[in-house]
Amino acid sequence: MPSPIDARLRDAIAAARVRSLAAGRDWPDHPALRALTARFADIATLAAGEAAARELVEDAGWIAALLAPWIARLRDDPLFEPPFRSQRDMLRTGMVLAETPAASVTMAVIDPLAPAAHILPDTVVVGGRVSWTRYLRGGGARLWRWRADPVDADWHGGVAMPARPLAVRPLADGAVVRIDGRREAMLLVDPSTPIVSVTVTLRVGGAPFLREYDRIGGALVRVATLDDAAARSTMLLTLLRELGRGDAAVFDALSRDPAFFVRWDAMREWLASDARGALPGCARWLKIRIPKSAPPPKNPTDGRGAGGGGMARLIDPGSGDAIDLDDLVDLLADEPIDVRDEDAFASLGPALARLGRNRHFLADLALAELKQRCRGQVDGNAYGAQVLLLRPPDGRFVLRANFWPAAQDRALRAGGRGAFFYDLPHDHNFPFLTVGYHGPGYWSDDYRYDVAAIDGSVGEAAGLRHIGRSRLDPGNVLLYRMRDDVHVQLPPDAFSVSLNILGYDAAQPWLDQYRFDIRGNTIAQILTSTPAEALVTLAVAADLPDGLDLAEQFAARHPCDRMRITAIDALVRGSPDPLAVLHRATTDPSRRVADHARQLLDRLDPDRMQLS
Repeated sequence: MPSPIDARLRDAIAAARVRSLAAGRDWPDHPALRALTARFADIATLAAGEAAARELVEDAGWIAALLAPWIARLRDDPLFEPPFRSQRDMLRTGMVLAETPAASVTMAVIDPLAPAAHILPDTVVVGGRVSWTRYLRGGGARLWRWRADPVDADWHGGVAMPARPLAVRPLADGAVVRIDGRREAMLLVDPSTPIVSVTVTLRVGGAPFLREYDRIGGALVRVATLDDAAARSTMLLTLLRELGRGDAAVFDALSRDPAFFVRWDAMREWLASDARGALPGCARWLKIRIPKSAPPPKNPTDGRGAGGGGMARLIDPGSGDAIDLDDLVDLLADEPIDVRDEDAFASLGPALARLGRNRHFLADLALAELKQRCRGQVDGNAYGAQVLLLRPPDGRFVLRANFWPAAQDRALRAGGRGAFFYDLPHDHNFPFLTVGYHGPGYWSDDYRYDVAAIDGSVGEAAGLRHIGRSRLDPGNVLLYRMRDDVHVQLPPDAFSVSLNILGYDAAQPWLDQYRFDIRGNTIAQILTSTPAEALVTLAVAADLPDGLDLAEQFAARHPCDRMRITAIDALVRGSPDPLAVLHRATTDPSRRVADHARQLLDRLDPDRMQLS
């Protein structure tokens, strides 16, 4: 099994988290970050933003100064977490270096050994925003551009012209590339070594939505809004309709929203709930010039989303009266339970069921958010429009509502099943309770597995046992057990809502969460990643000062085997002697780490000292 996290290591991770949070609070005042964000502080036009972006990426010396304090901190405090948002998938590791209202600054490395690096995707994305990228390392790749028609006030899907491929050009080390995401898409093709980039993406002057086109035929496939508040507003308007609630002042305000599809949804819901009261607004609205397509864009979501012997454990919901959200928050604050204790965590189920009997609180929250154009969710909710945070996370629990559109609902038809995490076989590295609040409930294909029987390597046999298909019926409470239950969620028969209590364990960042290949019954991907892993990967790939030393230190003796694997992978791609790195790693006390090193050794070309 993956190396266990004992009590001593768990305490060390928890203590490091306290230090990390404190350092994160101080980070906005650090001179290096302030110098970076100051470049975009007064940007009001696209031209000014482009000038600042180009100047930043043409001289990349600031990157080392920005990241040096965190490389040093990690060297001295291996469980520390740098204050950056990061993401890792099967192709790319990325990190957000800075964000301002005008721009975001990101850094990424593309792994040339990933199969996805050499398989062209089915679609290309016109991202909607202008970006400037410095390719610190071009990776021997080629850059392939596409061009789509521009978006104006009359553009809509019905008149969209096909996207057209343009020339393919080699990508040199140090190249500075401008992409006008209002009408351009790009792909990086066939890298032979890692591609390392720093990108400034400008929010000012962008298109209102991104567009996705078929790569071969060029046809428009999907449209998604870039306005997070608008995406959340449309979802909450759907919720209000489902719950039978309305508010004339909210409908009137949203019928004047900058996003035309929000205006459309608001007027539709206003007319449905109070046709007579909506007439003055309707008369005013019809005078507004809107795109000639009466329907809204194809995807009003932002494309982000939000596992006994059978399905997830069914909990007796009890019969207590309905409670308010504040009552549940107070109860959780007073409960000194360990979320790893299954029965203790399950004991919270009846309280969640009592909140589920409150038929007013969720609509009240939705109306409050709509009155401020979802500002509370935009500022504090890292999930997409599918999730409404009921309270900010407190470090022990997360309270949220999840929305589950049906196959016939516009959000799902437009955004696709992946936007709502349907058809994704996964477990959880945390326990959570869920209750069916509204609608018939989503369906799940349910599985279980024994985490003690696996090493946790991608491609390894998972030992999934199919339990059956279940539905989260209204009022039912389920406990999805940490690293035990696996499910593949499927759309409900009609729009549905669930309420969740997620438990947080101190070791959670270093407990793997998996995506599974059901047909092959194997582990397909490790979904968990930390900012520290991203920093190690980027520091080596970009040849930052002390990055190689940090990776060698972690490959030899980091307390968590996933970080040792991350460091080994970075060294194999960036060290002058990958053979020595792998030979050392084959003696690692973790079978998972040692096997990973042996697999890489089998792929190493001894003549070129590169992986094949």
